[in-house]
Amino acid sequence: MAASRPACADTLSVDTVLAREADAFLRSLPEGLQKRQEEAVRRAMAGDDAALEAVRASRNAPPMIPADVVATDISEIYRLYRGQAEIPVHEFWEKC
Repeated sequence: MAASRPACADTLSVDTVLAREADAFLRSLPEGLQKRQEEAVRRAMAGDDAALEAVRASRNAPPMIPADVVATDISEIYRLYRGQAEIPVHEFWEKC
């Protein structure tokens, strides 16, 4: 027996949602960032990795965590993020 899906589950494909998120992310990047990163990789390939190390270091900023999210370090490299309010799955589907 097939599981029933809410009607809204078929309105947007996963690919559409992911494409929208990717486009929004790329629009949020600073102007010229991709070109600077490309140049840093090319310099590193030629033996000068200072610019690439700077790019990597710039990504190591601690994340900004919203007030309603609890972050718990569960190991040296993993962190668990939990919302303080729990929304049952069925409520999510009823709202879409």
